[in-house]
Amino acid sequence: METPNKIILFDGREVSHGDTIKLPIDLIVPNMYNPNEMSEEAFSFLEENVEQVGFVDPIVVTPDSDGNFVIIDGQHRWEQQRMSGVKDIPCV
Repeated sequence: METPNKIILFDGREVSHGDTIKLPIDLIVPNMYNPNEMSEEAFSFLEENVEQVGFVDPIVVTPDSDGNFVIIDGQHRWEQQRMSGVKDIPCV
């Protein structure tokens, strides 16, 4: 069985594709090609859900050449956490 490729993060951590890790929220950037929009009502529902249940699903990111991580999935959850003042966010 082949070992998955390892990625060395900015802080020296070694991770594999699919690992869930916490990353500083200020190193995560929105995907400029994301066509999804969310109404204020839906975003409020998301905020309430996170307050009641917690942040359950990590966002999916990929590293870019600038040392940041671009959001593949979870931009609205990232935005909710950023607006809440969270410093680190679970990512895959």
